[in-house]
Amino acid sequence: MDNLAHALASAATSAATHPRALKKSPKALLLSSAIVANIPDIDILLAALGQETYHFHHRGFTHSFLGLPFMVVLGALIQRFICRKNPIFTWKDSLIWASSQLLISHFLLDYLTSYGVMFWYPASFARYAWPMMFIIDPMFWLICAIGLIQVWRNLDLPCSRVRAIGFAVFSVMVSWWTIIGIAKYKGEKLAFPNEPRQEILSFPGPLSPLVWLVVHDHPDGYNSSIISYMTDDEARIIPQPLDNRYVSDQLCSNLSGTPEADTAYRQYQRWATWTICENTDDGGCHCHSMRYAFNLNAHEPYFGSVKIKNNGELAFIPPDRKSAGSEFFDRFMFFDVDDAHKASP
Repeated sequence: MDNLAHALASAATSAATHPRALKKSPKALLLSSAIVANIPDIDILLAALGQETYHFHHRGFTHSFLGLPFMVVLGALIQRFICRKNPIFTWKDSLIWASSQLLISHFLLDYLTSYGVMFWYPASFARYAWPMMFIIDPMFWLICAIGLIQVWRNLDLPCSRVRAIGFAVFSVMVSWWTIIGIAKYKGEKLAFPNEPRQEILSFPGPLSPLVWLVVHDHPDGYNSSIISYMTDDEARIIPQPLDNRYVSDQLCSNLSGTPEADTAYRQYQRWATWTICENTDDGGCHCHSMRYAFNLNAHEPYFGSVKIKNNGELAFIPPDRKSAGSEFFDRFMFFDVDDAHKASP
């Protein structure tokens, strides 16, 4: 999730679980909540080492259970520094508070996105995810912000009432996630009604919980469909059959048998999980992740696409502004169903 979402979620969590501390020093607690919840994203500094390093290791050590103790201690130190004039926690309570903020307001939220989290990094590079939300979710902001405004306006109430408002925000959020979960499950059933659930993957559309990418993972390759709940029933399912130029979960024929290129591909596959690759005219290979394959037949790179050369050189390709997925950002919230139909063969 984005940094605003982490900050708002952390502040709402603090309001629900520590109303006494909130009433004692509201500004300090909310500020420390917002900062501490975003500590794991200090791994953005990896971008200075290159896009490949950043993509492959983002949400790694700072988002892992092995790195959590370091994040907790740093979070407790920051909280105690901000609240130094009016201490609200003992050292033990500061550590417990920081742990809850990091686990609930950061680890959990990132787990609910398509990018996933490497919980056991560096012992394992496996990414864990249950994609429910896009990295930016305005509805999430709205629910948390309204709840925090209500808490702030009612700080003079007894602690039990303040806590009740905080948990009411949590209840509304759970209700929102339930609605999204139903849309996710229904989309999977609509797209591939006769396939085993363990072979179905689904990912939320950018800035639109009413659009889903549903992928069927089977031994012969991938099939995918766009499910849109913003159209009539006839246009709701938009098939995206895999073009013949793609191969699934393997390096394309241009580079087959090249050890350096195979090593680079394995590194990419570890990050992308579900891959499709195609030959390029210059003898290289373009690879894409099915996590982000909206309009995969648009014949343009999208987020997560890479080019691999026969010498093992790997580089992420900047998405074309009109390519698969980027039209979401041009329109900000809504998926253009007509464009999807045109892109589908």
